[in-house]
Amino acid sequence: MNIVLPGGAGFIGTHLYKKLQNKNEKITIIDSLNSNIHEKSKVELSETIDFLKCDYADLNKCGQVYLSADVIVLLAAETGMGASQFNNELYFDCNTLKTAKLIDFLRENNSKAHIIVTSSCRIYGEGLYECSEHGSFYPSNRIDEIRSSNWHVICPICKKESKFIANKNNQFFNPVSTYAISKLAQEMTCLINSKSSEIDVTVLRLQNVYGPGQSFQNAYTGLISIFTQRLLNNNSIELYEEGSPGRDFVYVEDVVDVIINCIYSRENSSEKTFDIGSGSILTIENVAVLLSEEIKSKQKILKTKKFRVGDIHIGCADITEAKKSLNWIPKVEFKDGIRNYVNWIKKQENISDKSLEVSKELMNRGILNEIK
Repeated sequence: MNIVLPGGAGFIGTHLYKKLQNKNEKITIIDSLNSNIHEKSKVELSETIDFLKCDYADLNKCGQVYLSADVIVLLAAETGMGASQFNNELYFDCNTLKTAKLIDFLRENNSKAHIIVTSSCRIYGEGLYECSEHGSFYPSNRIDEIRSSNWHVICPICKKESKFIANKNNQFFNPVSTYAISKLAQEMTCLINSKSSEIDVTVLRLQNVYGPGQSFQNAYTGLISIFTQRLLNNNSIELYEEGSPGRDFVYVEDVVDVIINCIYSRENSSEKTFDIGSGSILTIENVAVLLSEEIKSKQKILKTKKFRVGDIHIGCADITEAKKSLNWIPKVEFKDGIRNYVNWIKKQENISDKSLEVSKELMNRGILNEIK
């Protein structure tokens, strides 16, 4: 099988190609090695893996590679909610327009490839909630509640705190950031075009992926990475919304396993969308405490009334369909995954803390705010 990995030198791609090597497939990585993500301008690979250093949509350089592909795992992306709000063109260009260019090229050349799109849970926005008295509802923008220091989602009728319902494919999409909109447009472009061509598409909507190899170059994204940088530089952690937001953290090896299951079960995964996570919610306060304990840090964990425009309150995947159709289940518990991550990052050099300068920029741009 000929497997092509656009963005394959990144966080998830690195774990993926190492695991695929054991299966004796032909693997080609296409990656521009963007300095915002990659510390080095070169990547060390096995001689059995082909590598093209170029933009994934530079079809003059990599077009023929795509046409020879049986499977394309689309990993290349601009990530991060905060930075997307003032880099709209960049995010739509990378995540949406370049994917559209690739799809056009594949269609024009009658490709029969299976495209696995790594999308994002952020397309759901706040998602679905349920009030015990008035039933389920999709929250509107919660900025008014936030400005009153009410971080939780409330029922629009009785104003009582409501229960989050895990993200599932039959829910309404309500993205609240440029990043989320660009990823929704990307996956819909792929799915719509698959219906009138011989291309097969599988979409994986990933929750918060973490683990060894996660880039610490980009201070705009990666909650665990940002917290770790703070602690390793003997700085306290600031928790937005007083530490109340909840997230679903899924270990990178578990994500790799589900991608591989898709690769080898095209008939079960094609033309389908799967929500991928651990299926459990941790508050960001939980995460900060567990991380601090693992690092053995004595730095303070500060609950602040800061908030970011475009952040959701809770995100978590309903992984029922992935378990059923892909024979997949996440295996790595968060405490074990965090231990692996901390052991890895302690061996890395030049772990600087850029969070203060990023916070200042986000505040200047009106994205990060604080309730006085």
